[in-house]
Amino acid sequence: MATKRILGILMGLMLSCAAFAQPYPEKVYVHLDRTFFAAGETIWLKAYVEDELPDEYASLFLYVELLEQGKKEAVLRAKIRRGEEGFAGHLDLPEELPGGHYLLRAYTRWQLNWPEESLFRVPIDIYDGTVFTATMAGNQVLEESNSSVPLTVSWDTPVYEPRKRWNVRLLLPEAAAGDSAEVSVSVVRSAFRPYRQGTPESSVPADTASSEEVRYYRERTQSLRGEIRSQFGSRPKNFTFTLIAPSQNFSQVAAVRRGNSFVVDSLDFPDGTLFILHIDNDGEVKRYYPVIDEVFAPIPAKWPAPAQQPPQLPQQPDPEIPFSPGDVTRDTIQTAVIQDAAPRIKTPFGTSDIPNIKKREELSQYDNRNLLDYILMKYQNLNWDEDNGQIVNRKTGIINKNGVSYSTVSLFVDGFRTDWDFAEMIMLSDVEMLSVTTNLTSDALLARTYGGIVLVQLRVDSGRKSLLQQSNTVVAAPLGWQEPKVFPDPAKERRRSLTLPDRRNTVYWNPSVRLKAGESVEIPLVTEDRADGPYLLRIEGRTSDGRRISQEYTLR
Repeated sequence: MATKRILGILMGLMLSCAAFAQPYPEKVYVHLDRTFFAAGETIWLKAYVEDELPDEYASLFLYVELLEQGKKEAVLRAKIRRGEEGFAGHLDLPEELPGGHYLLRAYTRWQLNWPEESLFRVPIDIYDGTVFTATMAGNQVLEESNSSVPLTVSWDTPVYEPRKRWNVRLLLPEAAAGDSAEVSVSVVRSAFRPYRQGTPESSVPADTASSEEVRYYRERTQSLRGEIRSQFGSRPKNFTFTLIAPSQNFSQVAAVRRGNSFVVDSLDFPDGTLFILHIDNDGEVKRYYPVIDEVFAPIPAKWPAPAQQPPQLPQQPDPEIPFSPGDVTRDTIQTAVIQDAAPRIKTPFGTSDIPNIKKREELSQYDNRNLLDYILMKYQNLNWDEDNGQIVNRKTGIINKNGVSYSTVSLFVDGFRTDWDFAEMIMLSDVEMLSVTTNLTSDALLARTYGGIVLVQLRVDSGRKSLLQQSNTVVAAPLGWQEPKVFPDPAKERRRSLTLPDRRNTVYWNPSVRLKAGESVEIPLVTEDRADGPYLLRIEGRTSDGRRISQEYTLR
């Protein structure tokens, strides 16, 4: 028994090492609800990642980007974590997004070892209310595409009247390989044809030559990597690195004696998480600051050709006609993260967890006082420590042989940590918002002590906005995993359906419909107010033994 256990452990270690060292290819295919959108709408998507390794060793994160030709950075970017529904996510298109031709790209970190051309890419068209011309397909019926496992699909006689319900039924035949399947299903208005995504066979890139050097590993956890920089390119001899994520109740301190790089591994944080990064360079006069290095796929040098069009029955080319999706209800909840090349440095006031905020109107009556005097006057438990030149909290501290040592309070101005001497130079007339936290909440972690924290946001016209040269601290929001979002169901949102116009261009979206062989699954459809059928149905998925399902129908 002991021998078998040891062999099992050794096999597990060998497989684990193989997962991170061997060039097993990964392929990504993304099912989009459609490829034509209006500005302000949501792109719903489900990605299928094929890997030769078991799930416990495969990539856990997927990057989805919207690219615009000529731009050096992605217009939108999201990081999707695999969950119960697989890699299901979305991109919220800003209402101000210019119309035109875009490219949606999806990849894992592991795929960065291969050429950029091997990543999944599909053209996307955005309509912003201006004149837009597209090649619209006719009303042909595209029955089963080249699918390995065909489903039996049937539906009630469509009733194309506003807010009418009818059903589509999916059946996985018992004769099909595998006893179950999971598929994603989209139903869209026919005005958004053609669906230019093609089938998995035509869209998933073929195997490419293995990279000689493995630089990126399968991403199983999140990490922060970067380096310490100065304005003049010098490196600190040694430093203490502090990383704090208040909303995650996370803090870590490490002494670095050689080099200027840092890696913090085994993190797990959603998008929008603020991190405080501080460098203590052991009394050196020079100022250093940390910079997070976020790695994404390079922007393609050549814009790829459009995806292969699905086969059409007529031989003559389709006419060029104006594309008009009709009225669109822009119901964007939150715009997807717009990621810059460098980490964004921002004031912590951008979050909703900061307590005790005092705004300009309340502070204006103290405009003749400086910040230091105001804090000592308003907060009785805070005192000035003349010996160390800082504010301490008399309610927190420790008793030692020299007496009581009180905890210090940290000062952050415009997101940068700075010395308390600077507080004498700031007049309250320069302050837009102020927060003083002295109790043991998650926000107090920002202070790196138990004393508390003072957050200050200066007015735009104060002339003291940039404090980077006076601080060894930055506040950054690296790209985290996307919070799940559910497709709105008009059948459940009764109040909304009765009071607001229903202008859905995607009538139905479900990233995870589970099928059992021989059992029918019913999908309820509710028409929108225009009810201008026929609707287009697309099904993508996999059986339990890994075979593809890819079908498209016109519902008549």
